[in-house]
Amino acid sequence: MDLDKYLKLQGLVFRFDPNLPKEKASEDTLAGDVPSSKSEIIDNVDLATTRRNLEELYRYRGLLTASGALDSTVYRDDNDDKLCTNYAAAWARMAIAYRKRKNMDQAVACMRRAAMIAPNYDPIAGSLGGFLLDAKHYEEADAYFHDRVRTHPHELSGYLGLGYIAQTSGRMDEALDWYLQAARIDPLSEDVLASLFQTYYQLGRLDEAENVLAKWIERNPTDQSARERLAQIQKERAAAESSHAKGAAPKRAG
Repeated sequence: MDLDKYLKLQGLVFRFDPNLPKEKASEDTLAGDVPSSKSEIIDNVDLATTRRNLEELYRYRGLLTASGALDSTVYRDDNDDKLCTNYAAAWARMAIAYRKRKNMDQAVACMRRAAMIAPNYDPIAGSLGGFLLDAKHYEEADAYFHDRVRTHPHELSGYLGLGYIAQTSGRMDEALDWYLQAARIDPLSEDVLASLFQTYYQLGRLDEAENVLAKWIERNPTDQSARERLAQIQKERAAAESSHAKGAAPKRAG
C-alpha cells in the first residue's frame, strides 16, 4: 500500500487521511523558471489547517521579524536555518496549491511570505517571479527579474522573465535582446530555444526562426509537431522569397 497517497500536509507535518482521492493530478514544481516543469503527485495540502498553523499556532520569536521576514539581527545555527526553510516550504506548498485552484492572489501572497522567510534559498526565493507572471503582476515581476539578473547573472530565469514581460507588452526587439542574453548563458536550453523561435517568428525573421527550430529538432528528434512547423516555415520563407523576386523583376519594354 502506497501510504504517501494518503498523507495530507498540515503546516510542517503530514496527517494520515484514508479518504484522500487516489487520482493523480499535475502540480507545478518550484522552478523560478518560465515555464516550469510538471510532476504527477497527489494534491495533499490541507489549506485551512496549514494556514491556521502557520499564522496562529507556530511562534517565530528569534527567527522572524514582526513583519514575517527573516530576522538578520540574530544568530541562527544550522537547525534554526533548517526550521526557517521548512516554514518557507510550507508557505510555498500552499502557494502551489492555490495556483492549482486558480486563486492567484492567494498564491502570490503565500509565495511572498515564503520568499521573505527564506530570501537566500533559491528554490523558493527564485520561484516568486513565476508566480508574479502567472498573476499578471508585470510591474512587480519586472522589478523582481531585474534584481535576479543583478544578483544571479548566470541564471536563465531572470533574462527569460524579462523577455516574456517585454514580449507580452509587444516590445519584441527588447524581448529578443533578453532572450539572446539568456542564449549566451545556455544556447541549448529548451526554454531559450522556444523563446527565441517565437520571437524571431513574430518579428518575421524566418531564417533565424528556422535555424532555432532546427536546433530544437536536433535535441528532440521525435518531435513531429516541430518538424511540421519547420516545413511550414520553409514554405512561408520560399513563398516570401518568390514574391520578392517577382516584385524585383525588371519590366519588359513595350
